[in-house]
Amino acid sequence: MLANNQLSVDFDNMPFGEIIEAVSQKAGFKVHVTGGSAALAKKVTTKYTDLELEEGIKRLFSLVKESNYLINYDTKGNISELKIINSKASSTGAVAGIPQTSSGTRATAPVPFRAWRSRRVRAAQEAAPPLFLRLPKSLRSQKRMQAIKTSPMKM
Repeated sequence: MLANNQLSVDFDNMPFGEIIEAVSQKAGFKVHVTGGSAALAKKVTTKYTDLELEEGIKRLFSLVKESNYLINYDTKGNISELKIINSKASSTGAVAGIPQTSSGTRATAPVPFRAWRSRRVRAAQEAAPPLFLRLPKSLRSQKRMQAIKTSPMKM
């Protein structure tokens, strides 16, 4: 199943949860499931050989159409933990820290692109120094006079 960090699997109609558990035992990482996931009960039939461990795990998750997972690595670059997160795990109805109404929809509306862009442009303009400084008229005429006095006369 696992040799030289290469994953080879051959599963026929097996629950996804059991597959992940078997892979984690062979690879030596922990699996944490937050709030349960419907994907764990899905039956999977797949066969592949000599894929990197991370790519093999990603392929397994793609087979059950699950994208709410997190892979943690140790300092050596090996997988140390796999977290499977159920987006509806919170009893308050909040999803990933976003408040929701009683009907389950988001309480805050998404920011329209124009408003977001205009805020971004305004912030960039405020942060950037002006290309040139416009002197008051009185100072401009004084500078001009100074330039005339100091420049050599041509005849």
